[in-house]
Amino acid sequence: MLVGPSASGKSSLALALCGLLDTNHWRISGSVDYADRAIDLKTSNEGIGVLVFQSGSLLDTLSASDNIGLAQSYGRQQAPLPAAAFDLVAEISPHVMPDAASGGMRQRIAILRSLVNGRDLMVLDEPNAGLDPVNAHLFCKTLQETCRTTGRSALIVAHHIDGLLELADKVLVLKPDEKRLVEVPCTREAIHDALRARVAGATADYRNEWKRALGHNWKMRWIAKAAGESLVGLVFSPLLMGFVAVGAIITGIVGTYFSFNYQSLARFLIPLLHDEALAGLGLIQMSIVTPLITSLLVVSRNNAMISADIAWRVRSSQILAMRNLGAPVHLLVTAPMILCSVLSFLLSGAVALAMVSYASIQTWGLMFADQPLDLWRQSYFASAGSAARFPIVVGFTVLKFVLCGLFSSSIATAISLKSQSLRLRMTETITLSVVLGAIVVLLIHGALSIVADSMFTAIPR
Repeated sequence: MLVGPSASGKSSLALALCGLLDTNHWRISGSVDYADRAIDLKTSNEGIGVLVFQSGSLLDTLSASDNIGLAQSYGRQQAPLPAAAFDLVAEISPHVMPDAASGGMRQRIAILRSLVNGRDLMVLDEPNAGLDPVNAHLFCKTLQETCRTTGRSALIVAHHIDGLLELADKVLVLKPDEKRLVEVPCTREAIHDALRARVAGATADYRNEWKRALGHNWKMRWIAKAAGESLVGLVFSPLLMGFVAVGAIITGIVGTYFSFNYQSLARFLIPLLHDEALAGLGLIQMSIVTPLITSLLVVSRNNAMISADIAWRVRSSQILAMRNLGAPVHLLVTAPMILCSVLSFLLSGAVALAMVSYASIQTWGLMFADQPLDLWRQSYFASAGSAARFPIVVGFTVLKFVLCGLFSSSIATAISLKSQSLRLRMTETITLSVVLGAIVVLLIHGALSIVADSMFTAIPR
């Protein structure tokens, strides 16, 4: 058994023994000797152990039996199981999916999965977490029989030792301040004395800092904090602005180039109808094409981000915790995201319209180098820039962005809050919110474009 203070590195050491510690972020040295083998941890990332994760970490697309069958298929050797091992899962259907199982059920399935894998060492991180007393006792019995019948060893990483201490042949205490493992007798008193000695020697005291940190709490602070996080993530994101700018530049270049090169009789008609072609191009790009493409780009990014954020909060019980504490979920989570999504559409739309105009004039200038750029400026905005038509173009463009941001983000938040009850995986939640958001964007742009066109053509030139 390996025990130690919280955050002392017990789980990291377990990951290293199983070859799962990320060597890009950790520098590992030392060696492990077992049986007739020796592994240099500095040069080899080979794991000698199979880990039972504290959270179970079952593959959510596989049933309980498939999770265990996968471990058998890729195990290093076929490991015989004692009959008591199946008592752990006696009342669990082999066809149950992980999201339909309780926390204790998932833990028992994960334990059986590690037992069949056949590694030399079984590493169990808080294996009794989530188990009721009956199943905790059954687990201890199964582990003892498995070690006895297979000749394998088990390393139990424990924070709470009750119910597990009687299993241990040896107890090691991890002392991070001394950077060493210390063997102590297998008694509660010896373990507690070793842990108390470490606490007594602690030099950090954050009590005054805690008092200062908790001295500034008011409701508006949390609303402002939530709004600030949403503003940074959804509105003023450099990645989003770059994403939209690239889409707008491509739209401006392609639209301008094809408008003047791939029309029937373009060589003969363009010189005669150059101004009309530019005016039509400007109207289509500024009021229809660019707003639509921008909205699709923004909804694909924002809905994915909103869904991932809220769905994670649901699965990690953060939403339940907020409700339990009386904190308003809609005021602190969903409302800031919806409002900032609307602002994101408006800001992204402004950036896109500016970039598409810039890309269009630069493309036109290269195509017609002998023409003054003032001709483009006068003609490109001619249809949309008249006193009578300008309010319609601007008003409907803004309305499109506002409605797209409002409805698409509302869909994303609603789906994400219900994702667990609907038994949607994270990927399904994100995909559904993006697809439905995109459909809403298409419907809004289609409907408003028809209405705007009917109003626009009714105004005499």
